[in-house]
Amino acid sequence: MNRKNINANALISLAGELTVAICRQMSPLIIVLAGIALLASTFAIAFRDTSLLPVLTFSLKASFFYAFLPFWTHEMGHIVASSIFLPENPPKIESTLFRISVVTKQPKLARDAKIIACTGPFSAAFLAFPAFAMDSFGIGIACLAHLIFLFPPFGDGRILWQRH
Repeated sequence: MNRKNINANALISLAGELTVAICRQMSPLIIVLAGIALLASTFAIAFRDTSLLPVLTFSLKASFFYAFLPFWTHEMGHIVASSIFLPENPPKIESTLFRISVVTKQPKLARDAKIIACTGPFSAAFLAFPAFAMDSFGIGIACLAHLIFLFPPFGDGRILWQRH
């Protein structure tokens, strides 16, 4: 298998573009969680009561570890795999109100398309192992939940189960 070198600058650029797209899509959740964090910290300062500080830490943890990190890792898995299997055609990020997709040209080999489709869910699921090791079961479950994208209703699943 003769592969060209991966363009690191293109990967970094796509990672930044992906981060902005995910933050834009998650902005309602981020605003709600930031509001909860602001209320908890204001209450803690005003009443010198730290009982709501766990709410503050949970809202920050939830926005990053439960939502953003598995989502970002899933899509970056597709980007890295696309850069390996299709170095001459860099992937593009398409973002709509309800969906973010990494769009690539169709690889010549069906096997390459299936590998690219699998890398997203498996890279997010891989994050579950350190989460479970640190007794963060909620984060582990959120990461493992990305394996559901391997089933046909979803884009990754349609590619994976497609007959060639």
